[in-house]
Amino acid sequence: AATDSRVWLGLRGPVILGHAIVVELALEPGDDGFLRFAEVEDGQGYAKHLLPVHGLGLRDLRRLGDDILCLTGPTLDAAGPARIVRWRGAMATASSGVVAEDALEPLIDLPMLMDGDKAEGLARWPEAGPDAWIVVHDDPAPARLDRGARTLTADILRLPGTAPGR
Repeated sequence: AATDSRVWLGLRGPVILGHAIVVELALEPGDDGFLRFAEVEDGQGYAKHLLPVHGLGLRDLRRLGDDILCLTGPTLDAAGPARIVRWRGAMATASSGVVAEDALEPLIDLPMLMDGDKAEGLARWPEAGPDAWIVVHDDPAPARLDRGARTLTADILRLPGTAPGR
């Protein structure tokens, strides 16, 4: 997830005592035209945020106004639960530390299949409505693939309260 000068990187692992890690970076252009680190907090070019997402890693992050949508899932290449969580006020969280549990709003649990379907990517899908999002999977379940047509079926989800401007 990104703004003009800041980037939030969600790590799939490690997960520390059930908390996923988000590293926030601040960047600015240097005199040589390359980006360099700017101060985020206490002279550091980064901040570390620990999200209490119950042992799941972060598969994708998407900015939503002042919030970040987090696609969470297993840290390893194994079947497991996945959900989308809204981190309220993420853009205003300027210091390292554990994010309060009440700042995280679970939006939806995704179906778990044992034969594939590991949720991996999240993006707005405005063609299906203002609160529609697409979730794509690595290792898609066999029912999602049509090799003859060279197509892959993804999930379109409605996430109330996520329309632009909210």
